[in-house]
Amino acid sequence: MGIPAEECTRPVVYSVPNPDLPFNLGGTCFVIRFRGRLWAITAKHVLRNTQVHISQVQIPYDLSCSGFFPLADAATFEDYPTDSDCTDIVLFEIDEKRIAEGRYDPGTVYDLDGEPDYQVTGDMLLALHGFPDADNFANEVDQSLEIQRLSLCGKFGDESQATGCREIHLFDAGKIESHSGLSGCPVFIASSEFQQFTESKLIGVNLRGSAENLKKHYVDVFAVKALIDYHIQKTKGSGL
Repeated sequence: MGIPAEECTRPVVYSVPNPDLPFNLGGTCFVIRFRGRLWAITAKHVLRNTQVHISQVQIPYDLSCSGFFPLADAATFEDYPTDSDCTDIVLFEIDEKRIAEGRYDPGTVYDLDGEPDYQVTGDMLLALHGFPDADNFANEVDQSLEIQRLSLCGKFGDESQATGCREIHLFDAGKIESHSGLSGCPVFIASSEFQQFTESKLIGVNLRGSAENLKKHYVDVFAVKALIDYHIQKTKGSGL
């Protein structure tokens, strides 16, 4: 039995010029293996909303944030139309050659190359795992990062009003009033129960939605695969 799919998620950490606490948090990302390589995925607007440059982004090995994956490159889609939801993703390639042995648990990476192959139906349970801003922040007093993952579940909803997206209806909002920070979290289908193990199937990236109306909008994982394939073709011969 494998680990729960939620373990592939991490908070988006970014470096700041503060010698006492040189990191801050904002948004959710997740780490996958696809085409035999490692990638971290999040929503592009996470960086825009926090006014973070791509060079500041740090993807932690685990929730202790005691170390970070060596990032090799970043890629995004061109916005077409402008600010379209269906292009609101960014990926970071992880340079495995620079990761010391034993530095992280490979089991905490979602294997998109070897994910379960079963028919997706409209009545399946959906699971979202992420790091809302309300529970994840830089604690200036203790000089530490407060990190806590939130898990939500729901079902497929109506046709999304967000371009290129699909709608999710959550069963409840969890124990917080705001879902800010869940942008970029993965959307999984669990075959029977919430927090499934290896049977969980990645179907998309959460982009937006609110705790008030219990609706989320996600872009299909096909967009992630397409961006990765485009990036690999574009950087062919780079040596990674």
